[in-house]
Amino acid sequence: MISMKPGHLQESVISVLRTKSPMSVREILAFVNKQTKNQYAYSTIATTLSRLEKKRFVLSYSEEIHGRSMKLFELQPDAPNVEVNNILQNLISKFGLVGVKHLGQVFKENISKEEIEEIKQKFEIKDK
Repeated sequence: MISMKPGHLQESVISVLRTKSPMSVREILAFVNKQTKNQYAYSTIATTLSRLEKKRFVLSYSEEIHGRSMKLFELQPDAPNVEVNNILQNLISKFGLVGVKHLGQVFKENISKEEIEEIKQKFEIKDK
């Protein structure tokens, strides 16, 4: 299973994309290497961006710049919501609705039947 929480390098890439967007892999590489004082390889940053795209934290698209097609990356506008949704889906897949109810108890909130139905629809959960 793919971990939904960004790792250290992924967090650095996200941080760079928050400051300037869109950016190419080479631009992100330069910023990350300067920010972290490491010397990551181009392929490492490209792989990290690919993983962030699979997790729906970043978007990529091609654009023609100076007669060359360049792949650019930018932060997904709703990246924080994506992270919360991923965490909730992970919780539900591991613990089912019991996990959701427990989460409500942790925050001292009762989750109504209507809210549970809404959660089930949102995350396409079938009753067992």
